[in-house]
Amino acid sequence: MPIRTYADIDALPDDEKLTDAEQQLLDNCKSGEFTILGDGERPSGPSLERTIRADLLRYLILGGCNRYQIHQWGVNLQGAWIAGPLDLSFATAKGATGLFDCGFEENVVALQTRFEVLNLNGSALLGLNARGVRVAGDVFLRRVKSEGKVDLSGAEVGGQLSFKDAGLDGDGGDALHAQGVRVTEGVFLRGLKSIGEVRLSGAEIGGSLDCMDAELDGAGGLALNAQDVRVTGEVFLRGVKSKGEVFLAGAEIGGQLDCTDAELDGRGAEAINAEGLRVKGHVLLWDLNTRGEVCLIGAAIGGELDCGGAELDGGDWKALNAQRLVVKEGFIWRQVKSAKGEVDLNAAHLGDLVDDAESWDKAAEVALVGLTYDNLVGPLDLGMRKAWLKKGAELNGNFHPQPYQQLAKVFRESGHRRAALEILVEKEIEQRKSTRRSLWRQLSEAEATVKQKRGVFTHGFTFPGRVERDEFTQSAIQKDIRNQIAIYKLKSYFYIIVHCIIDFNVGFLFGYGVKKWRIIRVLPILIIVLSVFSSNAWNAGDFAPNSPVILTSSAWIDVSKPNTEDRVGHANPASEWSGRYGAGRDYETFAPLLYAVDMVVPIVDLGQSDAWAPSTTRGPWGWWLFYLGKVFALLGWMISTYAVAFFTGMIRLDD
Repeated sequence: MPIRTYADIDALPDDEKLTDAEQQLLDNCKSGEFTILGDGERPSGPSLERTIRADLLRYLILGGCNRYQIHQWGVNLQGAWIAGPLDLSFATAKGATGLFDCGFEENVVALQTRFEVLNLNGSALLGLNARGVRVAGDVFLRRVKSEGKVDLSGAEVGGQLSFKDAGLDGDGGDALHAQGVRVTEGVFLRGLKSIGEVRLSGAEIGGSLDCMDAELDGAGGLALNAQDVRVTGEVFLRGVKSKGEVFLAGAEIGGQLDCTDAELDGRGAEAINAEGLRVKGHVLLWDLNTRGEVCLIGAAIGGELDCGGAELDGGDWKALNAQRLVVKEGFIWRQVKSAKGEVDLNAAHLGDLVDDAESWDKAAEVALVGLTYDNLVGPLDLGMRKAWLKKGAELNGNFHPQPYQQLAKVFRESGHRRAALEILVEKEIEQRKSTRRSLWRQLSEAEATVKQKRGVFTHGFTFPGRVERDEFTQSAIQKDIRNQIAIYKLKSYFYIIVHCIIDFNVGFLFGYGVKKWRIIRVLPILIIVLSVFSSNAWNAGDFAPNSPVILTSSAWIDVSKPNTEDRVGHANPASEWSGRYGAGRDYETFAPLLYAVDMVVPIVDLGQSDAWAPSTTRGPWGWWLFYLGKVFALLGWMISTYAVAFFTGMIRLDD
């Protein structure tokens, strides 16, 4: 019969009278003493010395009755076997409720129950249904073993909720269902071993969420579901071993998130999903070992994100997916042990980028499009940076210049202007290479399309609406297709060659608009070429004094007479006239190099172009030099004007 009052106890039939163990519990609860049955160890089954009826225990937990008042310390029982269903639903317990190292024959039900303190440390349960429970103080389930779901959804705990070293088996369902739980002083899952999902989604935790050294097996589902959890303190996943996804999407953490030494196996899914995570402190992934993606899409971290020593194996997923990640302090990518899969930082923003070349080399793929950072704390080696950018500047097969622009900006603002220019030049080179690759790709695709058409006609494929054609028409169509391929190839090759030529000249002459001073290098080339032409023209006798007075003088007329039947003219009249024994020996001596400088550099006047001029009537060298000199002089004016503007600051080095 159910026990609701002390009269019910007196009315028990002889064969159901209280046992010595029950009487001992009854007496101790009245006096406020702790009851220990047997050796205090958890029993494995019922016995006369250990068994307590669930109805009697309920009567005592609820405070007894007017005839039998329970002490304010409540019920504190250890080493008992609880027989029958213990149902405390919608009731209010008096004092503390402590059932230590007890075994329960059936599920414990405490729907909407109110406790001062609930302590089930070391007990063995078949399940606990405490949805909506209200506990003014702490809830201790340390070392608890449960063979069914522990349900605390919607619970309110004024102290701490502790499952330290507990073992929970959901028997095909959730191991711990604490969705929407509100805890004032922290949730402790340290050392927990669970089979089934540990669900804390929507929970509000006033202290820390401590899962250190827990072993969480989702049994095909999520290992830990903490979606939209609100934690005012830290979240410790240090040393956690999980089988199944750790789900932290939308969580808000007031302290830091510590995943040091954790081993997270997503079992074909994400190892940890922290999309939209908000952390005011650091996120520590030191020596983290994962199988599955580490997802930080859209996360916001107020401190650092430190991946030092991590081993990230994304499998079929990305190793690290940090698109749109915001890190206020530093993203530390140093001493990373491995990264199997893509490291995706597209559209992320970092305060400091702290990295090393070896760690980036560990990642097979890197995505950097849209990545911005305020400061670079890592190698300034241009070779390493160029390789890093080249690896990460493509998205969906298309080149993006933004990663180069970002690095150049940081270099320039930190005073490394030369390095910034080198990066911008590299950007232009890679961008033009990408354009040519795109052209080749378009050519290949077009050729494949046309060949497919050709194959249809060649192999006689049938399709709805096909018109049968005679052999002549078939041959003509195939010839037309071959012509289409040839014409398209010709156009494409021509365009690619023109692009290469323009690309080379833009790079050589202007440094792709970045190293604008490069065009000044053309002056020495023009001078050398013109000096060679000048020397050959002089040796060929195609030069004459650039003076009307001299040209009409008898001495010049005599030496410059052409060959006749009566006399042999001088092969090089200018050399003869200005030689040691010539009439013009005191005239300006001709020097090919100085003449070229005089012609090409307009701001220099060496007197050579004033004294000598090529003759268009004496030979081909003179004719070519006369017109070539005009062109070189024009180019010299343009380059010199550009150089003056550059060196006076009218043209900037910036991109």
